[in-house]
Order: sequence, then structure tokens, then C-alpha cells
Amino acid sequence: MYSTLDGAKACAKSLKSLLERSHLIYPLHQCQRAIAQAGGYRHWHELETALARSSAPVDPQLFRRRLLASLPAPCQSVVRADWEDWRDLEDTSLPEDELRWFRFVYTYHFNAAVMHRSTPLLSPGSGAGQRIRLDIVQEILMGSGAAAHPRLEPEALTLVFTGRQRDFLGDRIDHPRFAAEFSRLIDAGILGWKARETSEIGELRVFAPAGLWDKVVRDAISLAEYEAEGGDPRGQGFGAMREALNRIGVNDADRIAQAISQQGAEGYTRPSGPVLTLLSTLADEGAIETLSNAARLFAGVHPAAAAEIRDALPAKIVNYWIRNRGLPAEAVAGFTRQSNRWKERPIGTSDAPPRFVSPGAELGDAGA
Repeated sequence: MYSTLDGAKACAKSLKSLLERSHLIYPLHQCQRAIAQAGGYRHWHELETALARSSAPVDPQLFRRRLLASLPAPCQSVVRADWEDWRDLEDTSLPEDELRWFRFVYTYHFNAAVMHRSTPLLSPGSGAGQRIRLDIVQEILMGSGAAAHPRLEPEALTLVFTGRQRDFLGDRIDHPRFAAEFSRLIDAGILGWKARETSEIGELRVFAPAGLWDKVVRDAISLAEYEAEGGDPRGQGFGAMREALNRIGVNDADRIAQAISQQGAEGYTRPSGPVLTLLSTLADEGAIETLSNAARLFAGVHPAAAAEIRDALPAKIVNYWIRNRGLPAEAVAGFTRQSNRWKERPIGTSDAPPRFVSPGAELGDAGA
């Protein structure tokens, strides 16, 4: 929060420091842009011009919503966890630096290593040099030492390693085909290498395989489903639920996860329960992809309530049309009466965000 130019500068530096400590690469100018947009400005220059004339307090809740909206998803997870002070479930035997890396970067690192095995240029049958190409990428991603804790560029989900090539690749660098296949990986957009002018040290990038973000979300949801039977609201089931909510983009994940854990099935089926209330809020805010992920999460964690959750989705879509798309209630009511089968589309695609978002938009256009 800020109301003066000095306060805005301090906020931007604080955000950069938080993300840096969490092993995310987000330069100061991007933090400044996010802080400016959180205050209702288009960019940092507009903020500087306005606050040079007079102070301008910002509503705290509005500031938070705008800040999250201006940040890429991995940064949002860090900021939410910081606001909610997520230290109660931490393994305090680990240094904070390692804790932050495991919480905010590890899932991208691990999934990139698994998914890149299916990248066409690395797969069997991709031609001469396939084995050494795969070995190069896997050695980087699964190695130790300098390769153990890469940083993350949150917008493209790129993993960044700093050191010498031999630090990451060991004796593989001596393979007779290494130079040719390493160059081929760079040309294919799988790796990137930028050496410093005065030393052998440089930055090695592993670019994200296709579908990495969706895999990270699916893993978070699957873990919550797996651990859902834990009865202790502060046990592992609670922690997995909270992490999944945070990962898919739900604010106030701590409170919501605790409410669901404490209320059990009632949290899913009561009209005033936290689950249906959250789904309504997401629809009202126009967060349709998050709504789809949340519905999938809740249905998986409590299968007995899956039908009730999915049956509630058409009403949430109607709320989205009216509140977020600005459609007249009369027009929406007329459309739903004339199109008896329209409800099947959001229900049938509730566990596939890309396909769920599309019917919401298309039906909104049709309702107009």
C-alpha cells in the first residue's frame, strides 16, 4: 500500500525483494508496473506524474485485487502466501531459502524434467544425436550442485541456472557431439545460453515444455484429492487444499481451506457453505478459468458432492453473464428458457478450463 511516490517506490522494491527471496526473477521495472497498476495507474510514469502533484490513498482491498491481476501466476502464489503468513505448516528444519524454493519453484522444475522427456527433439526416433540431446537436458534438470536450485522466470516459466557449462553438464561436455547437439537444442528453443563477457560463468535457460502450467495445476489438484481424507484441519489434507487453491488463483486460500476442512461435506452442499460461495464469487469476478479449476478441485476432493457442485455451475455462469458481461437479466432469462440444453455445456466441460471458458464466452454472446 502507498499514497505517496516514496511509498510506491518502497512497495516496488519490497515486491522485488519478496520475489527474489522466493527464487523468482522479476525485475524492478516489472514490479514498478505492477505496483502502479495496483494503484489504478496504467504504468509507472503515470504514477510518478500523479503522485508528484499530490498524495492519493488507495483502498487496501482494491489494491490487493489489482496487484494480483497484474502479476503472473507464480508471483501471485508468492504474494498470497506472504499476505496469509503461511508458516504454520513449514518444515522449520530447512533454511528459509530452501523452503521458499521448494514451495514456489520445485513443482516447475520437477514437471519440466518429466515433460521434456516427451519433447519431440528429445524423444526416441528424433534422429541422430537423440540420446546425447536427452542426456544434456536431463543432466541439467536432474543434476546436483549448481543445477540443484534454478530460479524461475514467472511469465514464461523458464528455469534459469547460473554457473559454468561444466557445472551443469559434467563430463557430458566432453562428448564428441556435445557442441553440435547443444547448439541444436538452443536453435530449437529448448535451451538458451548467455555467457558473461569476462568469464566462463553464464546463464543457462531451460524453456518450459508445452503444457507445463496446466500440469502444475493438475498436480496441485491431484495432491489435494489424494490427501483429502485427512481429518485434522491443520494436517496434510488442509495444507494440500490450501496449496491447490492458491495455485489455481483463489484468494484467501487459508480461510477457505480451513472452512472446508472443518465443515466437511456441508462445506460442499450447503448453499451458504464456503465452496458454493467461492464459486459464486469467482463467477461474479469473471474468473472463469479459476472457477473451472476450483469446481474440479472440490468435486475431486469430495466425490459425493461432485454432482451438486457441477449442477450449480450453470447458475454461476448466469451470474457471470449478468454481473461481468453486463447482459440484461431479461435477455439472459429468455435465452435460458429457449435453449434447454445449454446447461449441459458448462457442466460437461467443468474439469477442462480451456473448454469451459469457451462455452461461457460463446453462450454470453448468444445471450446478448
